[in-house]
Amino acid sequence: MERLDKQNLSEAANLLPGVTISNVGGRNEGMIYVRGFDMRQVPLYLDGVPLYVPYDGYVDPNRFLTANLSEVSVSKGFTSVLYGPNTLGGAINMVSRKPEKKLEGNVTAGGSMGNDEIDAGFGSVNIGSNQGKWYVQAGLSVLSCDFMPLSGSYVVSMNYAF
Repeated sequence: MERLDKQNLSEAANLLPGVTISNVGGRNEGMIYVRGFDMRQVPLYLDGVPLYVPYDGYVDPNRFLTANLSEVSVSKGFTSVLYGPNTLGGAINMVSRKPEKKLEGNVTAGGSMGNDEIDAGFGSVNIGSNQGKWYVQAGLSVLSCDFMPLSGSYVVSMNYAF
């Protein structure tokens, strides 16, 4: 994920065969489809713990950044009963990064510029310690985007009705 510069879960999952992404709904949330099944039939887990939203049942995968993940596991088709109900099309499990040394950490930052100002930026800070039988880790990730890309053939119309 880091080598291919995939900043969020949707971008990372889109690398896998049989997985497609889109933006849907009134809130323009990300949606991951696994072999045609949406996220109601393919639930999202963080270290095996299911994530749900009471409003409509859809979790926005664009909100989960990849800076503190070690892997994203996508189970297609028949899924283990350990994942619980609603796994008709499979399951997506985000696995947190685990520190390997007594003390380790990393810092990443980046951005993109357009029209003489910074349009998008990201940054993350992770620090952790592995003490053998237990470990502790803290992380902070930020992704900011101040624009919405449009098609090159979009024609700006200045007709306003009041």
